[in-house]
Order: sequence, then structure tokens, then C-alpha cells
Amino acid sequence: MSETLIAPSAPRRDVTLDVLRVIGIAAVVVAHVWWMTDWAHAYIFSWNMPLFFFLTGYLWKTRPFPSMVKRRSEMLLVPYAFWLVVWSVIVVAVTHEFTVRFIVGQVIGGRYMAGKPFWAFWFSTALFVLVIAYWVVAKLPLWAQWIVGIALVIPAYVVPDAVRTVPFGAAIGLACMVFLLAGRTVRRFEGALSVLARVVIGAVAVAASFVLFGLGLVQPVDLKLVQFGTPVIGVALAIAIVTGGMWVLRGVVTALSLHSAPTLSLLAESTFMVTLTHAGILWALDPLELAPIAQFAIALAVPWSAALVVRHTRASRLLTGMPQRPARPMRERVGTGTTTTAAGEAG
Repeated sequence: MSETLIAPSAPRRDVTLDVLRVIGIAAVVVAHVWWMTDWAHAYIFSWNMPLFFFLTGYLWKTRPFPSMVKRRSEMLLVPYAFWLVVWSVIVVAVTHEFTVRFIVGQVIGGRYMAGKPFWAFWFSTALFVLVIAYWVVAKLPLWAQWIVGIALVIPAYVVPDAVRTVPFGAAIGLACMVFLLAGRTVRRFEGALSVLARVVIGAVAVAASFVLFGLGLVQPVDLKLVQFGTPVIGVALAIAIVTGGMWVLRGVVTALSLHSAPTLSLLAESTFMVTLTHAGILWALDPLELAPIAQFAIALAVPWSAALVVRHTRASRLLTGMPQRPARPMRERVGTGTTTTAAGEAG
């Protein structure tokens, strides 16, 4: 009698997290187009970057230290270095600025980088520093991890200028451990609530948080500027928006029985290149004085389209931080497991 060997099916991909990443990167571009408006600070800045630190914790898997460093370096630092060189060369060619101050600023990163094309670069190094630090902290019980996370965010309130001056945005990354821990905590305990309960609680949390930020009752969060909002409350509301939004989206995904969305997954996997290139495109568009909505459309569509093409080439790792997309029919890639991207990658 012959036997048929059936390979175990791969875990279903979490479509909700793909949706979150797509929304999140669009929000980052919105924030950089309308960065001078009060509404952007109240309704966008307060959650768009906390989202990615939250997802890093939500998807965290402990790996051996060398493996984790290698993986994170390939996903964060390799594309960071590539686009740093590309945009630096372009900036020098256009502005003819090639001073010692410029060179040092580009090397030490963070707030010292040269202008608009590098607005989002701080995130790469801040997240890298954070995951290295958290690998150590993760060995503690969760309650002790929270003590460490709270201790690390205090300087952001007490001495924000000092936090801003640390190279590579390293101190900002450490201060963001509270968002990573929120992701880990939510992942551990959310199963105690039904899907319906999560949807209801999530919707109320998002609405209430936006009202408080929008009315100015709570100061908004802007991580790059080391503005963590009204002490305790600002961070708590940012976490509430991210958690609540995820729960509501998961309820929608569940109701629609949306178990796979290959195109959406590919978009989500390509977001990091958008992170590192959209501000440079906005800088290039400045002389044209286009309407903000046109700037947004171009700064989002051009790098994302390019990233989708690059993902199928050998240059993918260098430009996007992700390995080359397998050249096989899309339908064969359905159910490839948990979302893996530079921001919020599992482990």
C-alpha cells in the first residue's frame, strides 16, 4: 500500500498586521507632508511611529544574540547605509555642501543628519539600538521589564534636549521600549478577551484618545522630537490608539474571513524602502510648490512602486532590507506565516 506524504500547512499570515503596516507607512508620509499643521500632530504623529515599535514587541521572538544581530542588521542597517550614501551624494550634488560638519552629521546620524531627505532615518538606528537592548531586558519577568521601560522613558520628559543629542537616535530608541513592551503585553493577554469585546474596547479607546488629543486636553506625541506628550497620559493614549486600531481591524478581517491578501502582504513587506526614500522625494518636490495632496500621492506611490519592483530582484536586500521575493505564482505564496518586515519583524 502506497503512502502519501502531506507536508504540514504553513501558518496563516496575519492580514491585520499587513493592513496596519500599510496604514502606518501612509501615515508617516502624511505626517511629513502636513508636518506644520496642528491636526497632523494631534491625529497622526501621536501614533504613527509608536505603531512600529509596538509591532516589534507584538511579534517578538527571542533568538540567539548573534542570529538576532545579523538579522536586524540586514533588515535595518544595510538599507539604511545604502540610502544614506545615495541621498548624501544627491544632497551634495545639489547643494554643494560637503563640510566636516556635514560628514560628521551623516556619520553619527539622528538629529545631526542633513535636512529633509533624512527625516525618517533616525528610526532605523533607534530601532536597532532598542532591539539590542531589549534582547537583554527580555530575560527579566514582564513586570521587571516594565520597570526598566519606565525608567528609560523618564529622561524623555526630564531632559529631552539631552536625549535628542545622543547619536543615532539611540536614547530615543531606548525611551520607546515602553511601546515595545506594550506590544508584548497585549500579545500575551489579549486572548482573554473575545473578538467582539476587543472590537468594542478598541473602538472606544481610539475614539476617546483622538478626542483628547484633538481637543488639546493631552499634549501630542512626536517621538523624533522627543515629545512624549502629557506625562504618562500621552504614551498611554498612543498605545490605546495602536492597540485599539489593531483590535478593530482584526475584527473587520475576521468578519470578512480575509485569511490571505497576497498583494497587501507584498505592499507591507516593502514599506521600509518607503520609509527611507519618501522624505527625499518630498525634498525634491519642494521647488515645484505642488499641492500637499499631490506631494503625498507622489511621495507614497513612487517609492512604493519602485520597492515592489526591487523586491523581485537581487538588489532587494540592499534596498529594502528584505530578501528577494521568490519568483513563483502569487497563489503559491498564500499562507506564508507571520508578517516579516524591517519594522516589527518577529524577533
